Amino acid sequence: PPPLPAAVPAEPASLADLTVLAFQTRATRGMGKGEKDLFFQMLATLPVEAATATLHLVPHFGYWKDYLLMQGVAGIDAAVKDKALSLLADQLLKDAAELEAAEEHGLAAGQPGSTPQELFDDFMEQARETYSGHRRLLRGVSGAPPVTAATTADEFAAAIASAADAGSEVASLPRASLAAYVAELKEKAREEAAEMERSIRKQQRSAIEAFQGALRGLMGATLTSATTWQEVAAVVSGKAFASALAEPLQRQAFSELHAEVKAAEDKEAAAATGAAAGGGEKEAGGEEGGERKRHKKRERRRDEGSDDDDERRKRKKEKRDRRRREKEAGEASESG
Repeated sequence: PPPLPAAVPAEPASLADLTVLAFQTRATRGMGKGEKDLFFQMLATLPVEAATATLHLVPHFGYWKDYLLMQGVAGIDAAVKDKALSLLADQLLKDAAELEAAEEHGLAAGQPGSTPQELFDDFMEQARETYSGHRRLLRGVSGAPPVTAATTADEFAAAIASAADAGSEVASLPRASLAAYVAELKEKAREEAAEMERSIRKQQRSAIEAFQGALRGLMGATLTSATTWQEVAAVVSGKAFASALAEPLQRQAFSELHAEVKAAEDKEAAAATGAAAGGGEKEAGGEEGGERKRHKKRERRRDEGSDDDDERRKRKKEKRDRRRREKEAGEASESG
């Protein structure tokens, strides 16, 4: 193609527009016109400074092979061509370094203990071993303060530092180990407190049930849903089984027992009411059943009477027929 006119505007703004137009002409992948040869001609008309300053954008708007193709385009300054080869060479060196690093990583990845999970497991194992050693040092300090739920790591560290037998190793322990040790002691204290609370509740439950059993045996049938706490308090006053339980727990035991007694009474009343209602229904049902039986008996008698009438009519007809035959036979005998 014929070269473009050599007249290039000298104004910076116009020169910038021309540079932008050149790269828009080359731009591929939907960004511009994708005209490679026309771009080379426009690049040849640009000042060397403008061309070399923007030459690194060529692979973005075109592709890396443009650096080689422009070597054969007449009119492009030698400095621009040299810059293009230099950019291509630098990129090839970077690619070679990345390939070499990738190969080394691939070889390392094939060795045991080099996967991310294995590396993490190794790190955690080392951390546990390190903390285990720090914990032994802290346990060896006889003047270590007791840890409560309100103790902080800073307070514990200050108390440890002032302990009489704390050595330099203890004083130089990292704060993370001190915080982990304090958290461990707090968790142990919480577990012990929870276990003690469960034990206390279990003992209270046993005492309440013993109180209820003794009260049932003492009051017997007089313990009803109408019984009040004042009556119970008067009965158990001075009794040994009552002195083993504080009054609030005695009241709780009586309240539970009173609810059980009332529920049993309600159940018995409901059962009695159901039985009475069932007896009335049975009596009414018996009367109704007797009437049905009498009705069926009358129907059966009617049916039997109907059968007897038919039988009588049949016998009368047979008798008439027999007499008629006998009469006809006698008349035939006389005429003979």
